[in-house]
Amino acid sequence: MTKIGVHVLVSGVVQDVGFRFFTVREAERLGVVGHVRNLTSGDVEVEAYGEPEAIKSLLAWLEHGPKTAQVEHLVAKEIPVKHLISFTSD
Repeated sequence: MTKIGVHVLVSGVVQDVGFRFFTVREAERLGVVGHVRNLTSGDVEVEAYGEPEAIKSLLAWLEHGPKTAQVEHLVAKEIPVKHLISFTSD
């Protein structure tokens, strides 16, 4: 199956609440590779690559994040696929 890539900006109460940690866990569970990092704006940036259904599931999870987070806005756009081997947090 063809893999896809997605770039996501997540806004709200998403820093200092375990968002990156739980995003890594969810991505690994889904077999998605990429990375997640905090931005100086207070947003969280996610780049993810994987099977379309796995990316769809990750996006659905990112809409609410972990229980400690309060996601207010999510912007996702498709990007070219990078061939990575894991999901990391910066």
